Amino acid sequence: MTSSLRHTLDFLLYQWLEAETLQQRSSFSDHSRETFDAVLDTSERIAREKYAPFNRLVDLEEPRTETEPDGTLRVVLPQAVKRMIPAFMERSIELMKTTTLVATVAYADLLFQANELAQKTFRPLEVFTVTALIYFVVIYFASLVVHRIERRLAVSGETTVH
Repeated sequence: MTSSLRHTLDFLLYQWLEAETLQQRSSFSDHSRETFDAVLDTSERIAREKYAPFNRLVDLEEPRTETEPDGTLRVVLPQAVKRMIPAFMERSIELMKTTTLVATVAYADLLFQANELAQKTFRPLEVFTVTALIYFVVIYFASLVVHRIERRLAVSGETTVH
């Protein structure tokens, strides 16, 4: 990030939102300002390497609409979108699998409910096995969707939306 943008982001996170106070919560106790900064640095690197190359291309060739002979409207996307979608999808799946933030926010309730059920039924093995299967199914189907989109784009060569 440019230093002025990073400076502004640091101000917003640490002075205005007081993000470091999250460390007082048990689910964030392993984190520090260094881990928050590492996430920001990684996000910057991903944006610079994966998405920035497409920004200029998409600015030069904007989406347009075409009317088909039968009257349906067709949106024609820039060619860069076809190359950008796999990178975006790949990162989305990777974030779902690996980031602590997603695990803390999205799956915390699932794990909380699983823990409650395990305590009530005294069957933690079965409860957490089902919980792991639910997590696996979510990631697996998200991966299938990503691969299907990538295959469709590779086969059709189209970048249009009907």
